[in-house]
Amino acid sequence: MPSRISMRFVIDSSVMQAAGRAHPVDKRPKRCRGFLDVVYGCNHRVVVTDEIETEWRQHSSRVAVMWQRRMRTHRKIWRPPPDAIEPLTDAIAGVESNRREQKLMQEDLFLLEAALAADKIVTSLDKEVHGLFRNAAKEIPKLRRVIWVDLDEPDEDGAKWVSGGVSLDPERMLGSSHE
Repeated sequence: MPSRISMRFVIDSSVMQAAGRAHPVDKRPKRCRGFLDVVYGCNHRVVVTDEIETEWRQHSSRVAVMWQRRMRTHRKIWRPPPDAIEPLTDAIAGVESNRREQKLMQEDLFLLEAALAADKIVTSLDKEVHGLFRNAAKEIPKLRRVIWVDLDEPDEDGAKWVSGGVSLDPERMLGSSHE
């Protein structure tokens, strides 16, 4: 059954950056803008940590900056208390992977740490890191219930999912065997 309560989303800078691109063929900008608008309009909140804020500053489009301003103005930003963030560096370091994969996971680990401190939802366009974290979830049980919404998936309509009530579908979870 879909949830009608306010949820807290971790939104990767890849979504913020893509939201501002205008392209006649590429559907990602429209999907990203639609997702951001629905998160705002459906009274959800966005999780912001220092790391997320830094990434956003470096990679946000003008559209995303305006969205962030609206979210701040309407108090839809949620900062987890420092003691709510549980570092996952050691757990990820123990995952069987090569050096390059380790580097990619370590670079985006703050997304999972923030998600675990909130409602366990990450939105991103990064398929490779999604796959790496899905694999890591086999070895790290706490990652299995993190929902990863990949707005780059043609079948993934993030805006519709959010406006429909954010159902916590098992196939979106990192621990799902659904690929």
